[in-house]
Amino acid sequence: NQTVNLPITLAAGAHVISTAGGAGTLVMTNSVTRNHGAEVQFGVSGGTISSTLGLNNGIIGGWAVYSPSTSLINNAGGAGAVDWAVTNSSGTLTAYSGDTTVSGSGQTIANNPSSNVKIASNGSSGDTVGSGTTTINTLIWSATTQNGYINIPASSTLRLGAQGAILHNDNKYLRIGNGQSGSAVTAGGADNVAGELCVYNLSYYAADAVEFWTTLTDNGSGPVTMTAFGSVKIDNANTYSGVTYINACDFYCNGGVNTP
Repeated sequence: NQTVNLPITLAAGAHVISTAGGAGTLVMTNSVTRNHGAEVQFGVSGGTISSTLGLNNGIIGGWAVYSPSTSLINNAGGAGAVDWAVTNSSGTLTAYSGDTTVSGSGQTIANNPSSNVKIASNGSSGDTVGSGTTTINTLIWSATTQNGYINIPASSTLRLGAQGAILHNDNKYLRIGNGQSGSAVTAGGADNVAGELCVYNLSYYAADAVEFWTTLTDNGSGPVTMTAFGSVKIDNANTYSGVTYINACDFYCNGGVNTP
């Protein structure tokens, strides 16, 4: 068993904090500070990991994932049981289990700023958000039967949380937006709040990318930054004003000026 009593700072970049199979526990008793651009996998193949990290909308943040494996990214996608990381009442890290599940074909993702949406199965047509602004905290795509589509109507926005994120865990691609005029993706959780959009794709194959067929924008007067892991494609000229962090990934820009 190991105990870390010093404070920990996670700098921008991809991090793994893990216990290997047969290993004992890991306890982080001091503060864990995360800088913009940092993403972390808590991999628990051995003993448990404990920390002082708190929760926001039920999870540590869209930058932290939990896996029963010490090696997360899989070049063909489908890296096993991966979800957002949480701490329980004793501080032990585990997988989030309170997802708002969307299943089936052509479903509408409801507006709920605190929801962590998981699309667990899909059908012959894409899922969609409603007209206007639909706010959710995070989105997981884990359907494996075919490529994924999240349609955004014209002049409408999918807004993620202040530490919002998209987690993609299969061997298909996920397309956000369908090229409608004035459609957008942003982060911040509420009007004019600064936000960070973390994209966590567990494949680095171009054919399995998270692909944005819409404009990535600031959240009103709130600047938005983007953090990317795995295979990500940007197909529009975007207007968000924050920093773009590229962590251990293939990052494709196909949208011309101001991409990203």
